[in-house]
Amino acid sequence: MLKRRLRARLELCRELVALAKRGGSIIFSPVTLEDLRSRLVGGSVIIMCVDTKYLMDISRKTGHYVVISGITDPDSQVSQPYVYVHDPLRGASKFIPVKDMLEACNSWFGSVIYVAPKTKTKGEV
Repeated sequence: MLKRRLRARLELCRELVALAKRGGSIIFSPVTLEDLRSRLVGGSVIIMCVDTKYLMDISRKTGHYVVISGITDPDSQVSQPYVYVHDPLRGASKFIPVKDMLEACNSWFGSVIYVAPKTKTKGEV
């Protein structure tokens, strides 16, 4: 059992190193509106681990991943910023207030994975 856990942790470390080499990053600190906006405007997609208690009508804490692919423009006429969330549990993609997403994320370890578009190397089409 212990060997299996060690192998799994070693594999996770390898995968995290590979992600970092490809330009990805994982942040284990509170995520802010500025973090989200700068990454999304830069073309990244965000995989966010959230506590579903904040997004659904349930009483217990449960971790869950969602994908965020857009954010409202700061110059838009909405009263607060919204992110475009793809969630397999909630069905069709929808806009959710950023404050709700940040609360759901930061209450559940505050972890996100930023997936940046691959940059082309010289000579690549």
